[in-house]
Amino acid sequence: RPQISFTATTERVLNAKVILDGRDRGLVSSYLAGAASLRIDAGLHMLIVASENRLIYQQTFDTIAGGSRTFTVR
Repeated sequence: RPQISFTATTERVLNAKVILDGRDRGLVSSYLAGAASLRIDAGLHMLIVASENRLIYQQTFDTIAGGSRTFTVR
């Protein structure tokens, strides 16, 4: 299965929520590159990173089986 992870540059981003396809998947700090990743299904996805109900990052992306992707959120 594909997987995603994050690199974060601030404490605010580390404590921000990962919302994938409308579902809360936990904190950015739970999926840091080199330490852990979030396994997802192959296909088109909508990623939102939000802190205190404020949008920090948003991207639509596509994944393939076995692929991995790291998002840098500032």
